[in-house]
Amino acid sequence: MKTPSRLGHSADLELADRDRSIPALACLLDDDGLSALLGENVRVTRVRYKPGTSVLAAFIRSGSGPDQYGWAMARATGYGEKLYDRAGNSRCAAGNIRILQLGPRDLETAVAVGGVEDDWPLRKNLRWLWRSGLELLHAPEFPPAEAAVLRYKPERRLVVRLPSEHGPIIVKTAAQPYPNRLEPAVRKLLAGQGVPLLPELADDRCLGHGISASPQWGDGDLDDGDGTSAYHAGAALAALHQAGLPPSAREQTTIQSTTRPALARELLGIQSAVAALLPELEEVAARLRLRLQERLGARAGQLQVLVHGDFSADQVLVSGDGVRLIDFDRMALAEPEADIGSFAAAELIRSRNVNPTTHGWITDGQSLFGQLTAGYSEAGGSMSPDRVDLWTACRLFRSCLEPFRDRAADWPASMHWHLERALELVA
Repeated sequence: MKTPSRLGHSADLELADRDRSIPALACLLDDDGLSALLGENVRVTRVRYKPGTSVLAAFIRSGSGPDQYGWAMARATGYGEKLYDRAGNSRCAAGNIRILQLGPRDLETAVAVGGVEDDWPLRKNLRWLWRSGLELLHAPEFPPAEAAVLRYKPERRLVVRLPSEHGPIIVKTAAQPYPNRLEPAVRKLLAGQGVPLLPELADDRCLGHGISASPQWGDGDLDDGDGTSAYHAGAALAALHQAGLPPSAREQTTIQSTTRPALARELLGIQSAVAALLPELEEVAARLRLRLQERLGARAGQLQVLVHGDFSADQVLVSGDGVRLIDFDRMALAEPEADIGSFAAAELIRSRNVNPTTHGWITDGQSLFGQLTAGYSEAGGSMSPDRVDLWTACRLFRSCLEPFRDRAADWPASMHWHLERALELVA
């Protein structure tokens, strides 16, 4: 497999040349281009690209608070008028979406630009948070512009840190009513099994407006801890996997089972996205997709336990030897190796980002992965190394688009690396 030699900027230009249906695509993928359009220095931090349809870019400017963050959207030729409609509706609702154009009086090169408060899918829930939700969360009235933003994904979610009567709290606002995987019955089940969780501070009214909240806890995540913390995290993961969800409870929750058709659809979607971004990697992605689909799909629906669904070091908060598992948005019923492989893949990606030439596996006993699996096994968890490798490859495949979305300077080489490492694991 030949490694793509060009850097991300060159690949961005090639992508924009292939997809001329979105005239502003190259501009929204480029810091300098977007800065020139906006008339201020910004850095693109995240993009969501739908071939032939639209591109949405998140950017950051100097400063602090939500005003530091913004978004820019461009649509395909023939849909520029929709951006004007959105801007008009925004102004009617006291919003501030602007329409900028790459060319004079050219509707088709329109770019809509706004801030967090103008995020159309999020704005309704954010306004409810500031007007009503703070009181329910026992937080004092707090100017939105002074909130400490931890994460922002346009049209998806905003995570902020706010003061409250009992100390700082972390508040997540999503565009849709919060898919609370930890319903009271499931939370009670996990707590009884000894799974260390943070308390949910949001009531049903908050959850209905896409808002969840928990106390700020710990000194960082597992990357900031040591082997002891990873060992305890492994024991916590084993407790999660051992918490059997009764059949009656499964029908009353939003927790879904991993099925062969769902897995096939997801993997095919990733292959299509790879082909759109880097056509030279389409054959490699197809080969990997077929191997994963065949070998993982053969046992889909069997031997399933409650899994975190997106397990990695940053999903474990640490305080001394204590740990808490967080972010159960993707909790599902699947093989336990799905979580172990997810963690392993995230560690491989992290080590590659520190040293792009590394190809080593991370199974030594002193690594976070080694300590985590030691704690997992000694707490009664069991796993098949072959299945762990398969799920590690699956997580690498799922993550191969992230370098592009996160605007990594070497995203073509990084995408290639993800696919290459995954193929080695399923060989």
